[in-house]
Amino acid sequence: MNTIEDWRFSEDRHKSAEWQKRIKRVNQFLLEYTEEGEGFSVSYNHLKHQYYSWCKSMGLDYDEYGFGEILHVLIERDLLGNGTYNTVSGIRMKHPVGLPPYYDKHKGIPKKTKEAVYAKLHSNGNVCALCGRPILANDKVHIDHIIPVRQGGTDGPSNLQVVHNICNLTKG
Repeated sequence: MNTIEDWRFSEDRHKSAEWQKRIKRVNQFLLEYTEEGEGFSVSYNHLKHQYYSWCKSMGLDYDEYGFGEILHVLIERDLLGNGTYNTVSGIRMKHPVGLPPYYDKHKGIPKKTKEAVYAKLHSNGNVCALCGRPILANDKVHIDHIIPVRQGGTDGPSNLQVVHNICNLTKG
């Protein structure tokens, strides 16, 4: 058994340095990407997907993160609603992590370009480039051309920005 597997199958796995590192990582994710509040909720699957996207964006391999540590923290904080694993109560996502799941279905702009545009969004504080309001995890968004293609604009990351769909559809 390799060292990564060893801690997983140990009865004292929750005391291992690897487990503590994973718990710290989950808490860092929750601090950066969620906010607490009365009446807030998010589906467990959505939260888990966002956590996985975040771990992947940090360059972690698949065997370096999993559902166990996020589930452990949520249970420890008593955030799983009604004793089920469907809803996480008392928190919501502040903004999306990585590309929204539906963006993989769109053709045209290559995925690497979309990832670069989303990296630019995150570095700009996750705000809509048109209205300046925050882009939250459940907001519908568009990748918008700053200079329209018909006016000589390109599909390169420097000419693309992430905006609320309503901002893009209603701009002049």
